[in-house]
Amino acid sequence: MIDGVCFTGGEPTLCGDLVSMTYDVKKLGLKVKVDTNGTQPRVLEKLLQEGLVDFVAMDIKAPADKYEQLCRTKISVDDLSESVKLIKTLALEYEFRTTFHPSILSIEDFEQICEWLKGASKYVVQCCRTGNNLDPSFGKLPPARYEDVIEIAQLCSSYFTDFVLRGFTGSLQKVVGNP
Repeated sequence: MIDGVCFTGGEPTLCGDLVSMTYDVKKLGLKVKVDTNGTQPRVLEKLLQEGLVDFVAMDIKAPADKYEQLCRTKISVDDLSESVKLIKTLALEYEFRTTFHPSILSIEDFEQICEWLKGASKYVVQCCRTGNNLDPSFGKLPPARYEDVIEIAQLCSSYFTDFVLRGFTGSLQKVVGNP
């Protein structure tokens, strides 16, 4: 009944047994997906070079110059950039994705993200869930509006052959031809 396993967060590449676990899953004939924040490029490289991952999804939280501010911790942008490069060149299938809310990211931020990811085949902008979250302040944010997203969708769809809006409703899906 199961055709695959997804290793997801926290951050799965911090798990010392990830390589052996993916090897075991592949031995069973199952597909492997890894959701990552990109902070451990050496682990990602090993998984990709050994053919242990069928799909990689990497979160891009912000443009490089805002990463630490948004994540509220020290981040090596060099490691993130190395992970982006590895995924673009070694992953069989992948997506980069950014969660959007207008109080956090602007059109200028997305211009920088698009340049950073230039040449990637798939990019997803997903709707920030407001309401019940680990961070109670997100519960007070209004949902993103059409006007908040349209300009970003038009920009991103000009950079990526496979651009997707995820979690947005109604006419926003029609902006980029998503079902």
